Amino acid sequence: MTVDVLRKAYIGGIIDGNTLMWGNGLGHWVPLRNIRGMDGNLTNPKVLFLKWIHDTFIITKAQRQERRDELYRQGLAKSPVMNHDEVRDWKKTREEKLRSGEEALMLSLTLAMPLGKEIGSLGAKMKKAFRGKKVEKKEEEEGVISA
Repeated sequence: MTVDVLRKAYIGGIIDGNTLMWGNGLGHWVPLRNIRGMDGNLTNPKVLFLKWIHDTFIITKAQRQERRDELYRQGLAKSPVMNHDEVRDWKKTREEKLRSGEEALMLSLTLAMPLGKEIGSLGAKMKKAFRGKKVEKKEEEEGVISA
């Protein structure tokens, strides 16, 4: 996998700094943020701006969580979206199961990406978002209350 592919996956929310990676020269699976040189590739201004655009106008965090929950309801994801405490508890349980040999180490990503029909062009999504903001502003100026 090239650095460019990793950047695109990071911008798209498929991976983050905690995603476990392995490659030549690495003895073990390590979080992406711990690989020398990757921090600068993922936190430079261009990447951060593109990630902000993606998360604000293309697929919001709430939409990703809804998609993950839908995959869980359909039986396509092993677990629903977890909050910070749930992640901590899961990690503790997972580490105990790995130590006891009850489970084996396996990297698995469930991609909570939208279906093809839900993906539109960046321009169309941005126009729609800005158009919505203009309508909201106009309604606010006119005193229209929306539910």
